[in-house]
Amino acid sequence: MQTLYEEYSAETPLCTMAEWGWHTKKADNEKGFYTLDDVRMTPYNYCKRTVTYPRVKYEGNEAAYDWVRQNPHKFNLAKIGLYFHNEPIQADSIYCINQTLDITTGILKSIFRLNVNRHNNARTLNNITADNIDTNAISDNLVTVYTVCDDNSDTVAFHISSGLLQCGLSINIVFPYASCDMTGSDWNNTNGHSDFLNASHIHRQIDDTAYYVNFNINGTDTSQHTANNSIITSDSNVTINKCNNSAAATIKSNGIHSYNITTTDDELNMSVNFNKSIHTPATYDTIAGNSRHFWHNYWTTGKFLNSDNKELMRRVILSQYLLVINDSGYIPPAETGLTCNSWYGKAHLEMHYWHMAWAPLWGHPELLTRSFDWYIDILDEAKKNASRNGYKGARWTKMVSYTGSDCPSKISPLLVWQQPHIINMLQIVIDNNTSDDFDVKAYMSKYWILVKETAVFMADYLVYDPMSDIYNIEAPVIPVQERHLPEDTRNPIFELAYFRYGLLIASKWAYELGFTDEASQWHNIAMHIAPLPINDDVYIAHSNCPDTFTNKAIDHPLMLQIYGMLDNYGAEDIVDKDIYRNTLMKVIDMWDYSTLWGWDFAVIAMAAHKLGLDDIALEQLLINSPKNDYVESGNNRQNSRKDLPLYLPGNGSLLLAAARIFNI
Repeated sequence: MQTLYEEYSAETPLCTMAEWGWHTKKADNEKGFYTLDDVRMTPYNYCKRTVTYPRVKYEGNEAAYDWVRQNPHKFNLAKIGLYFHNEPIQADSIYCINQTLDITTGILKSIFRLNVNRHNNARTLNNITADNIDTNAISDNLVTVYTVCDDNSDTVAFHISSGLLQCGLSINIVFPYASCDMTGSDWNNTNGHSDFLNASHIHRQIDDTAYYVNFNINGTDTSQHTANNSIITSDSNVTINKCNNSAAATIKSNGIHSYNITTTDDELNMSVNFNKSIHTPATYDTIAGNSRHFWHNYWTTGKFLNSDNKELMRRVILSQYLLVINDSGYIPPAETGLTCNSWYGKAHLEMHYWHMAWAPLWGHPELLTRSFDWYIDILDEAKKNASRNGYKGARWTKMVSYTGSDCPSKISPLLVWQQPHIINMLQIVIDNNTSDDFDVKAYMSKYWILVKETAVFMADYLVYDPMSDIYNIEAPVIPVQERHLPEDTRNPIFELAYFRYGLLIASKWAYELGFTDEASQWHNIAMHIAPLPINDDVYIAHSNCPDTFTNKAIDHPLMLQIYGMLDNYGAEDIVDKDIYRNTLMKVIDMWDYSTLWGWDFAVIAMAAHKLGLDDIALEQLLINSPKNDYVESGNNRQNSRKDLPLYLPGNGSLLLAAARIFNI
């Protein structure tokens, strides 16, 4: 419930978002939209062929560039909060606050007292008392709210208990226009959208985006009643009685795009479902029961960490809860999940691994596999991305909406380290699935197309040098550490290791499925990928970066990912353990930790673990650093980033590292 919306807006916007909740703003051109074909590409001469990327915002092309980058975007479906006498409750009007989230049931219990005298500019009791109001209820100003989300639908349910419900306390739903900013809300635009109240729902329309807000109030299935029975409709309000007619609730328009729900009882049960179609939501009791069942099943299956380190346990347990509710859907998540918009609500596919690769290791492969079908669904778009850039196969972009299309950016189009992720994650599921019902051959057959087209791109992207008989990664490319000029970057270290790793897994799949030509080709390329760049007995960012530990000792220490992040499939065959140890110690000694991101601490920890330095691993995982802060809710905050009030890849990487370090 977003009662204190304004109070939280500066730190963490309180949004209602759904995986399907995307909006596209109409463009100011004849078509009403732009595509990547309208964005002027930047050409590069890449080893005797031209490759193109939507990198530069050229003069005269700004509108197309910005529009494609910003659209589609997630948006705030609604704001749901408590009102008192038709005005929002303010923070300074509540006291004796006790709020508890039970992660074993998914039910949030909030208890507080409302200072009715202070509310709304110090209203007095005389102002609000009427003949039909129970003054005893006002004096007993305790409010108890239970909030729970359904485990298999976009439904939030509330149980409110308070005598104040009889004398001014209510639920209010307000709708904004969609926005691509962090809040997903444009509250100033009241004309660009519409809503229509019916007996069981509100129909919402924002440009070409339509959805329904469906209600179940006081346990009544509103779709089953008629105006002549227990539902009375008018242009301004809907009255809904309980089935036993013991009390009534009323939905009434109380402003522009605003609706108020009141009752004559001292209890109110309400379910609100957001859907692309009209739907009858379950009751509060049913949803609460479903939630209890889901979380009981989740916490009593899979694997568990038992550590004496209380802070580690706190982070691990809360991270699992946050990632399940934010990241385990059909579409790879945004870095702020379903909490608010980061980068217009679009996914960063290089972060998908950090978001959810932990799940199979903790005994929940189904949480990761849910997203694999999305890769199949947008495969044609991924192949277009590759072709547009001048390559074969499918190219998985960095910044992407549900459509799978690339986004213009000075950085994103030139990243490639996300390319092997899907192969890696597919294999992680196999390696960590202990279910007797898991048919490995059927699984591989289903997802072979993803492995194949991903590997085809990687093979085509690598450049063969017949003089040295090796495959190189040539400029332009931006490595994991996005601080390098793409024109000067050659053979970035992690990309070399990860492409080799991905091609070896792809070759394994090809052999097992009978595609011997592909298997042989990819294995041969993998065995001839350029050696990892070294300077002064340490690994460096790329072959043209001898100043890795001087001018580039900031941001991601990508050298450590070559082994700490990668398990088996030839990962350790190309790593010199002594040089890797030197690299780890030099990172710990010389790197600017204030610039690290949330998942970098997990990378350093996993590197230490691979060297048998588990004390250092745990120390690095929990080290006190600006972007390694885990607030009371369990969210990993990037303290210096106001656009990232939470950072879920940090939570996911923590779980991955913990599983590795403690052999979960």
